Amino acid sequence: MPDLQQEKKLVLDYFNNIDKAKSKNLIDIISKYTSDDFKMRCTHPFNELSGAEHVANNLWDSN
Repeated sequence: MPDLQQEKKLVLDYFNNIDKAKSKNLIDIISKYTSDDFKMRCTHPFNELSGAEHVANNLWDSN
């Protein structure tokens, strides 16, 4: 069985940073943990979101 502690820490760090983020920092935080061609596939009403800016503005930022 593989040891996935590093991978688990990376995911936890990502979500902890998102939780603590201010709206203006969301794009930078998401960009830090994703690639330039990042796509997030979600259920309706989000469907497919492309790029950190799109994800930050449409999924995470509730303002």
